[in-house]
Parts: sequence; C-alpha cells; structure tokens
Amino acid sequence: MGGGVGAGSGYTQWSGGRSTVAVPLPINLTELGQVGTLNSNAQYDSSELINNFFNNNHDDDFSLFENQICSPYTDINSLINTYSNTNTPLVLSLNIRSLSSNHSNLLTLLHQLKSNDIVIVAIVLQEIWNVKYPELVSIPGFHKSYLKMRTFSNGGGVGIFVNDDVSSKIIEIDNSFHEKIFECITIELSYSNRKTYISSIYRSPSPIKNISVSDQNNLFMSKLDAHLSFLNNFGSTSYVFLDANIDLSKINNHQPANEYADIILSNGFIQSITKSTRIHGQSFSLIDHILTNDISEIPKPGVLINDISDHFITFIELQKIKKNKNNSKLSGELLRKKILRISEIV
Repeated sequence: MGGGVGAGSGYTQWSGGRSTVAVPLPINLTELGQVGTLNSNAQYDSSELINNFFNNNHDDDFSLFENQICSPYTDINSLINTYSNTNTPLVLSLNIRSLSSNHSNLLTLLHQLKSNDIVIVAIVLQEIWNVKYPELVSIPGFHKSYLKMRTFSNGGGVGIFVNDDVSSKIIEIDNSFHEKIFECITIELSYSNRKTYISSIYRSPSPIKNISVSDQNNLFMSKLDAHLSFLNNFGSTSYVFLDANIDLSKINNHQPANEYADIILSNGFIQSITKSTRIHGQSFSLIDHILTNDISEIPKPGVLINDISDHFITFIELQKIKKNKNNSKLSGELLRKKILRISEIV
C-alpha cells in the first residue's frame, strides 16, 4: 500500500529493530456502513471497467461468460450464511501488514469460520513483514506454512498457509523474489484429485534507491509476464493473489494499470476482483487482485469486509472440474481475439 504518514493519515508509528515502520490503524467498520450500502456505492464498483476489459468484446457482441464478473462485498455473517456446511472450498487472501502484529485477529476470524463449517483450503498473505519466530504465528488446522521474507530491508514478504487436509509443496522458481519489485511465493496444491497452483505476490509502491519509478514498474511487469507464462506451462489451474499496488479502478486512464491488465490477459488470465479493496475516508482503490487462468466457468470471488488490516480480505471459490468443453473453446476464442487486439495496439 502507499501513502504518507502524518496527522489524519490513519497510521501510528511502531518501532521494530533499527527502524520505525508505519502501522495502519484498524478500519472503522461502523463508519463504512452496512454491506448493502457499500455494494450500492458506485464509486467503489469497477465492475463495468473490469468486465469491459476482461470479459466483453463489443466488436462482435461476444462475452467470455454469460454473466458479468462480480466480487460483491460481504460481511462475516453473510459469508457464513452463504458457505456454512456447503463444503465449498475457499481461498482467502489478505495484505496483513505484519503477520506477527495481526496474528491473533486472523486466528479469531478463522476460528469463527471453522466453527461454522466453512472450508478454507489456503490462506494467502502479503506484507507479512519479518517473522523472526515462525512457530509463534502458526495457525491451528493450517500447519503447512510457506513464508518468504526480505533479507535486506524491513516490510514486505509473502506467505501461504495450507489446510492440514490438503497436500502441498513449494514450487522453486529462480529469481521469483526480488525485494520491493516482485516478491513472490508459489505452491502446488493437490486437491479434489487435481493439481492447482497458487502464488502470492507483493509489489511495493515505495521508491527504490538508484532505480527510477519507470524502471521499477518495468521490472515488475516483466517479472509478472514471465511468472504467468511459467504457471501456464503446468497445464493446470492457477490462481495468483496480489497486492500489486496498481489501482485497476483507473484502468482506462492510468498507463501502468492498462499495461498490467494487458499482461494478465495476454497470458490467458483474467482478474476477478471488481470492488475497491482499500477504503480510508475519501480515498479508495482496487489494488488487491485475484487472477486465474481457469476460464471454463465464471469465477466466484468476493471481498470480505474486515478490520484485521487496512485492506479487505479477498476470496475466491476453487473451480470445480470442468464439464462443458464447448465453453472452454469459446473462452479461448475470445482470449485470442483480445490478445490480437492488444498486439495491434502495441
């Protein structure tokens, strides 16, 4: 996340080690209002923009999916009402802004979900910061944890916790963790008799010494392009959970946002989050994203309102095994058309 620290900024100071770090104050959920109010607020909704880019093709009136991609806001009670006792596998993602500091709040949420028989296959995190003692941030029922932290600076870092009932292993990728540029970890899940790949990625918005902002963006874009291509080589479903610090609500008027979306689409992925994932006062942005290359059916994502961090939780249902091959053929046709249009523009 970006932004300065000062009076009224919504941050307090925390001193850890030899540096002072800006720690977000909890989101005031009362001030935000009810979920229905949030869902009806047009300024937080980028559904039209996201669907026009990833789903619709106005040249021949053909859409990737019959319905529009949508990730409505939900609260904990609504989530429980929707998924309790359904055995629907979910993956949660959150920029936690210090796993050590917010660990207990995360445990409280997960305990509530587990108590209501909601199946969480994996928990994907960004900005875990420095976790000196991993055993102190364990999660009951998710003892398979994969954490990757910075070596030369504070902040950042990514992690994934996997349900004890799910087999998993780390996927080693050369040069996949470049501090502040492209911080990434990838695992393979063996779930429901098939392999699924999950990545957690964080991109820092902070300036880097001796690297221009332009070069910083170019490095991230290049690494993302290579990473998505790498995932496609497995020939299986992949999900990529990011805090990219790229606001997709500005996809039409911000060159980095447009370039970022082009790279996603040109690799056969779509971006499924359509609501702002960070709201503070009059400021709001869609910077937390879920990508997938499974386009056999419309994704089923959502945004969970919570105050664990200064970001909301994003989540998605793991897709079921495909049954309609014709839909996949139509999906591929649309993607080819869109990729061709991108290449013509470039």
